[in-house]
Amino acid sequence: MRRLTAVHKKSDGSFSATSVTVEGYIERAGKYFREKPFYESELLRRVEKFGQEAHVFSTYESREAPDAKPLRGESTVSAFQRRQALVLREHFLG
Repeated sequence: MRRLTAVHKKSDGSFSATSVTVEGYIERAGKYFREKPFYESELLRRVEKFGQEAHVFSTYESREAPDAKPLRGESTVSAFQRRQALVLREHFLG
């Protein structure tokens, strides 16, 4: 089962992580994206490979309007070959 993990910095400086399934993410965030515009663009991508494993780091910025102040973050995807399947794990750092 594919899971998405989001890491957030709290106001006290500590961090917390939330992990949800794709369906759970749609349930949590779907209403927001149906009601508000959303613009996202990738600023930088870096790929590191180690044998059957690869890590993709993507720095992005998102906005609620084309001229709004951007929110920047980083997504990482870990992928590795297991028999005949490609296994993905995705994390959002914001």
